Amino acid sequence: LPALAPRWAAQRNAELFVDSMSDAERLATLTPLGATWLLLPPTAPTALPCPWRNPAIQVCRLRP
Repeated sequence: LPALAPRWAAQRNAELFVDSMSDAERLATLTPLGATWLLLPPTAPTALPCPWRNPAIQVCRLRP
């Protein structure tokens, strides 16, 4: 659907370098899009609360 293309592009582009962003950059980029959780590789540095982790992924909360 062409009408969804701008929204899709904005959301997709916001995810591009999220693994290497700082927490402040992640919050500034993702929270305006309505994101409340974030999936990161287990080696990505973060001070965000990540209540779920395993060898493949960490699930982190962006906001309460």
